[in-house]
Amino acid sequence: MQDVSIRRRSPRLGLGLSLAALVSLVGAACVGDLEPCPGVQKGAAFEIEVLGSQEPGLSCHAAYGLEAGTLIEGVVADTVGEGDCEAGVPEIERVGDWSWVRERKARIIGGHTLEGHYVITNGACSATLWLILWDEPPLACDASRGEGCSLEARIFPVDGAWDSCPMFCNGQLDVRAQRL
Repeated sequence: MQDVSIRRRSPRLGLGLSLAALVSLVGAACVGDLEPCPGVQKGAAFEIEVLGSQEPGLSCHAAYGLEAGTLIEGVVADTVGEGDCEAGVPEIERVGDWSWVRERKARIIGGHTLEGHYVITNGACSATLWLILWDEPPLACDASRGEGCSLEARIFPVDGAWDSCPMFCNGQLDVRAQRL
C-alpha cells in the first residue's frame, strides 16, 4: 500500500498572497504618477536666505550655521514624494562651515516645494538634518513681506557625536527664497 498525503491549501494564506501581490502591483503602477509641486523642476538652482527664527529665544539653528543672513544655495537634483505632488530634493554641498551630504535613501514625504535629508558635518560634529521649505508662491517668497515662507529644520546629532555637537534642534525659520 502506498502512503499518500493529502495537503490542503489554506484559503487565508492564498488570499493573503493575492492581496500582497495586488498591493505590490498597484503600488508599482503609482510610482512616478505624481507631478512635481508647482515651481519645482529638476536642475533648477535656488537660494534661500535665513531671516531669523519664528520662535523667540530659539538659537539652536544658529549653532548649526542656520542664522540670520545665512545663504543656502543648491540645485534640485530630483523630484520625489508621496503627498499631493513631488517635492524637489535639493543637492546642497556647503552652508558656511558645515558640509552637507544628501541621504539618498531617506523617505521624502512630498507635497512641499523642497524637502531633503542630510548629514551635516563641522569638525567632530555630525548631525542629521531634515529640511522642508514651506512657501507661497513656490521658490519666490519673502517672509519679511508677510508671505508664507518658512524653512522647517529638524537637526539631531548622530550617535556618538552628542558630546561634539550642539543640542537637538527643531523649529521654523523665516526665509526669503528664490530661483536663480
